[in-house]
Amino acid sequence: MDERESNIYHQGGTVSKLENPSLYYFRQITTSVEGLGLASFSTQEIVFFDYLKKAVLERPLSIPRTKVLSEAIRKRSTVQHTQKREILDLLRCDPQCILRVLNAANTSAKNEGKRTSSLDFAVLRLGMEDVRAHLFSAPSQQFFDKCVDYHETADQLWRHACLTAFLSGRLARKNKLYEEFAYLGALFALSSPLLLFNLAADLRAKLGEKKEPVEWKTFQRFSDVLSPQLGGLLLCTWKLDLRLVNVVEYFQDDQRLGKDELLRQVRIAAACATYLDQRKEFGVEWLKEEMERLGDTTPEATLTRDLDDYFEQFRYHMRHFDG
Repeated sequence: MDERESNIYHQGGTVSKLENPSLYYFRQITTSVEGLGLASFSTQEIVFFDYLKKAVLERPLSIPRTKVLSEAIRKRSTVQHTQKREILDLLRCDPQCILRVLNAANTSAKNEGKRTSSLDFAVLRLGMEDVRAHLFSAPSQQFFDKCVDYHETADQLWRHACLTAFLSGRLARKNKLYEEFAYLGALFALSSPLLLFNLAADLRAKLGEKKEPVEWKTFQRFSDVLSPQLGGLLLCTWKLDLRLVNVVEYFQDDQRLGKDELLRQVRIAAACATYLDQRKEFGVEWLKEEMERLGDTTPEATLTRDLDDYFEQFRYHMRHFDG
């Protein structure tokens, strides 16, 4: 058991809190980034790293709404009678709003002392009127809107996270695993790089136009190392189930695949999403090798047929965000 797990209190399988999650993850992040070699950092990378360390200790992290997601929610908020299904479809693609809804359900007088990390249970506990209010009255990310050159990359990351989550849920249902945690674990794991976008946009706004703008490419090499740890901190802060925290924090850790079936399921979904998103670069042979490495024995013809069907379902699921 590592330091983080030994400091977590369990209440019905749900993470209560670390003794000091910010301090724990601050140490982890500092060690990880220093391992990249500080001597090779550009001035911008050093500035961003210093700002990131300060932010981890002093401010709550949040996953920003991308431009496409913000526009879709804004349009639906002006419709007087939005259907329940539409509200839930939008909510399930908004990771930060999911956290707010879960928190509201867990702090509600109706929770009877029982915490939940299930979005379905949270919606039932709160009722659709409260869920609608959380979705349509969420604070806007105004500084993110100023960073126009971030939009395309952020939207691509967000769509890929949604696709991975959708596939993870569908594959878990087929394999008789916990579908909702497979969905949420994938969504939070693949959305974690957007935490860096949020911090970068905030830093750019603070530096102002007089200084050289902070470009995404200057700190992109931080993403693989820091995104899982920032995501772990985010979920610990909101006191989510340890199983979800582990999926996010250890998403890239191959050594844990054999002892964490939920993590393995999310990794399989991530490989399938990469194949569907980038077939020219990652073809059937790559997918077959990746499935074998992850221990999935589904016949190639069955897998590709199922993925094509899931992809069509996903496109319908995302119809709210296409114009």
